[in-house]
Amino acid sequence: MLQITDKGLVIERLNEIIERLSTEMRNIYGNDINIDPDTPDGQLIGIFSQSLVDINEIIAGVYANSDPYTSVGNWLDSQVKYVGIERNRETYSYSPNVRLNVMSGTIIPSGYTVTDENGTEWLTTNSATSTGATLVMQFRSAEYGAFHLPANKELTPKTIVLGVQSVTTTSESIKGRLRESDASLLLRFMRSYTINSLDSREGLEAVLLSLPDVKDARVYENYTNATDAKGIEPHSINAIVIDGSDEDIATAIIKKKSLGCGLQGSNEVVIFYDGLDRIVKFDRATPIDVSVKVKVVRSGATVDVDTQSIKQRIADNQFKIGEDVLAGQLYASASGQDYIVKEILLNDTNLIASIGIRQYGRILIDN
Repeated sequence: MLQITDKGLVIERLNEIIERLSTEMRNIYGNDINIDPDTPDGQLIGIFSQSLVDINEIIAGVYANSDPYTSVGNWLDSQVKYVGIERNRETYSYSPNVRLNVMSGTIIPSGYTVTDENGTEWLTTNSATSTGATLVMQFRSAEYGAFHLPANKELTPKTIVLGVQSVTTTSESIKGRLRESDASLLLRFMRSYTINSLDSREGLEAVLLSLPDVKDARVYENYTNATDAKGIEPHSINAIVIDGSDEDIATAIIKKKSLGCGLQGSNEVVIFYDGLDRIVKFDRATPIDVSVKVKVVRSGATVDVDTQSIKQRIADNQFKIGEDVLAGQLYASASGQDYIVKEILLNDTNLIASIGIRQYGRILIDN
């Protein structure tokens, strides 16, 4: 039977249900009734018992998914909406300024596809007709996810268009992302409890972290009468953010900051709030590219080590604002079954890459 106790929902297991139904059958028909599993009555008890187990499991699943800490998938999406949070959806990566050397009059259709050296496909987001020897167009990745294209990288056409001589990037790509995982969404949900904190710094940090597309945020506060060691001016706060829109960030800051508290940062955004134009200042975290050198030894003479996979797994590591990059953190990402990781060095010779308080570490696959 189902019970709600001080410890939560308690359900009967299959063996308990069979025992309970067998006892009730004996109470009705007497102790001499044959309810062995191979008899008709025994089989009927088995059918009823399995049906009850199935119903109990469904009820237990609904009960578990009513708690954000145990819910998953669409259930978790529904739970976090109660605190105004939504799961970050997947996005494409974009290479905004790709130069095509072409013959005049060449027509590039929407969906014109090229590949990079890693085999990733990129396609145009619109069509264009050249009036000269070059065209500059925007490409996006064919699949959702964070794909990196460096500047000055030649791409290989997959779509055949007469008149196209070469395709080359002129700037770094803008990385997209995959659909936010349950673990990441739950972490943002947990942080949301801090939004109503009486500590303005802690509360503002939680608000910024809950914004769409914001990957990380730190807020530094100086409540003294002198500029502190971090360079924060007296009675001011300095918010540092990775990604997210300027308008969302500025609106969150102006709504959450305390009256009379100064704002510091190199980014200035004008927000119309409470009947006035307000200037909101904050900083964008500066990415610090860290190079990684990995030494591996094959586990067998004929083993083929997939170096590209190792690079990708290491590049997938994400670091917080002000967090030093440690070689020891990367061993798990670099490890595999076909080889042994002997050594990892950062920036050629170091075990630690120091990161400033307004910076964040980044490992590009080309590094």
